[in-house]
Amino acid sequence: MVRGLLISTVSSVAMTTSAFAAGAPPIPPLPIFSWTGVYAGINAGGSFGNFNKTNLYEGTPFAWDSTRAEGFSGGGQFGFNYQFLNNLVLGFETDFQGSSLRGNYGDRAHSYSYSEDEGFSFGSGSSLRTSQANLEWWGTVRGRLGYAFGNILPYITGGFAYGRIHTSSTYSASGSGCYFGCEGSYSYSHYYAHSSSSVQPGWTIGAGVEYALTHNLTFKFEYLYTELGAWDHAWNNDPGYYTSTDLSFHTVRAGLNWKFDWFGPPLFGPPGG
Repeated sequence: MVRGLLISTVSSVAMTTSAFAAGAPPIPPLPIFSWTGVYAGINAGGSFGNFNKTNLYEGTPFAWDSTRAEGFSGGGQFGFNYQFLNNLVLGFETDFQGSSLRGNYGDRAHSYSYSEDEGFSFGSGSSLRTSQANLEWWGTVRGRLGYAFGNILPYITGGFAYGRIHTSSTYSASGSGCYFGCEGSYSYSHYYAHSSSSVQPGWTIGAGVEYALTHNLTFKFEYLYTELGAWDHAWNNDPGYYTSTDLSFHTVRAGLNWKFDWFGPPLFGPPGG
């Protein structure tokens, strides 16, 4: 009797389930994520590198210096991705950001004193020279090549870079003395300041990984190495004396992108994402 009751119950449940399944609407398939589309976003991160300068007179170097530079940058980007059937993703991206990357070449202080003919003539003085450079803003125009693992996209990137470099320097000197048994005396005080800026071209290369948080919102983590070409600038418009400055720096940053649904359903993604 018990056995018959169990068989009857199982049969009833099976029939009820079959009937419900037959009348229920089909379960929609999971959406396929595609990286194809236009996107825009924001980024922020830190930069560090080296600022190098060489002082020249009529083309001959006579002094050079290098300093460590550090700072932050932040801005935005705009780009486009195209995902092929074999999961390769080809993209284009341009970005622009403000920067606080700065390098100080250090202060150069010098002092002197002299005494001649047992104090018949004597004097003293000092000088101070300061010099620094900073990157005010920079941007890139890059290609991107990646391989999609569903909603994860590792990629490499590289292309053109540009940035505005600003340099400034000061020189101050003062002193006094007495000569001919202090029948005569002298004193002096000098101050010079020089400042100049230029937008310099260069190149950049790097890699990153991007993760799709939703159908439209993605998060990326990226590294870029950037070099800006040498910039030659004269001292107070004197063509004989000039300084050549070049910058190279590393940037580690994070960003958020919003992918626009301008292309409708994913057309170029591989089946199954």
